[in-house]
Formats: sequence, structure tokens, C-alpha cells
Amino acid sequence: MDAQTVYVQGNFWDAGLTDIWDGAEKRIGRLDLQDIFTAGVAVLDLSGNELASGKFRFFSNTWHVTGRDGTEVGQLRARFAFFAEKFEFEHERHGTFSVVSEPFSREYAIENEQGETVASFTRTNGFFAPAAYVLHNRSELPTAEWIVVVMGVHAIEKRRRNSGT
Repeated sequence: MDAQTVYVQGNFWDAGLTDIWDGAEKRIGRLDLQDIFTAGVAVLDLSGNELASGKFRFFSNTWHVTGRDGTEVGQLRARFAFFAEKFEFEHERHGTFSVVSEPFSREYAIENEQGETVASFTRTNGFFAPAAYVLHNRSELPTAEWIVVVMGVHAIEKRRRNSGT
């Protein structure tokens, strides 16, 4: 999955398989929304091989991202910010990235430690539709890992809404 711009869509029940497309509307992989209760996801190539995955650990609000070989490559956490959505992704080899969205916006910028935007994503679905995103990756991190981060942001936001905080 070498595409730099990809389209990812969840489904209504947040469980099951959905397709991942590139900018030319060519199917390049699948997103496995593994379990409605744990919110785990896996990014698969067209042959069904796992490229990256993510999930919450038991009683944790940290989203753990694993790479192709199954080892943990980073953690995503929500950060407190006035009038914005802010997350922090600590990658084991590539440092810390900030994921920021302005209030009431559906656009998120991902910045490295130098403040450079290395990726971005936008929520594109309607109000009653399942989560759908377009991701633009300009970094050296695999696009599959960024897809897991995007779905982690969605899972954290969903937990916040469901807990009323």
C-alpha cells in the first residue's frame, strides 16, 4: 500500500470489512473493523496480509498501533486543548506527532516535532453515515500506520461522545 492519498470508510456497526481506495478509485486494501466492543482495527493488503493494526488495551484510553510484524510502533492519546481537538502520536522510531483540528472542523493536520505538516485527513461523510476519511500522507511512515491512527482518533472521539465528556 504505497498510495499517498487514500479513502477509508467505516460502516454503520463499526465492525466488519470495508475497502480502502487510492485517488484513482482503485481498491488497494481492506480495513477490518474487528470488534464493535473493543474498537480494534487492522489494515490489510489485497491478499489479506495485515499491514498495521490498532486497539485500546483493557481499561485504557490510549490507542496502541502495531506495525506489519505485530510489534507496537506507537501510541495515540488525546490531549487537552481549548477550542480544538488535539491528539499526540508517539512513534517508536519517528518521534512525536501532533494531530490537531480546529473547533467544529472536519479537517485534521498531523505535524512532526518541527511543526511541519506531514499528513492530513478529513472526515467526509454525512451526519447519519458511517465515518469516512480521506488521508493525505506526505511522511515516511507507512500509509497503513496513518490509517490506524485516523481510526484511533475516531475511536477516541467516539468514546468521548459515549461517555458524555
